[in-house]
This record gives sequence, structure tokens and C-alpha cells, in this order.
Amino acid sequence: TGITGYFDGDNMDSAVMIRFVEQEADGMYFKSGGGITFKSDARSEYEEMKQKIYVPIY
Repeated sequence: TGITGYFDGDNMDSAVMIRFVEQEADGMYFKSGGGITFKSDARSEYEEMKQKIYVPIY
């Protein structure tokens, strides 16, 4: 995860990617993450990430 965005010299748009799908040559991958600070609790952040990464299969 990370940030994504653009800046064209005049305008900027950006976002933190906490859930996204990335297409690679061998398939598509669902990724999840979050914003961690020095006040974050590692166990709570890990549990939250597991909740965010759930992908229903059809």
C-alpha cells in the first residue's frame, strides 16, 4: 500500500491506498494496509487490516 496521485504542474490529486487491486502478468492481487503512527497499537492495526482484506468470492 502507499499513496497514489498526480500533479500536472497546476493541479494535484492524491489518496492513501488502504484497499486496492493490482493487476500483474500472472493475475490480480487484492492488497490492504493502513496508516500507522507512533501512537498505533500493533495488534489493533493487524486485526483491522485482516477485516479490510476480506474479499468475497463469486
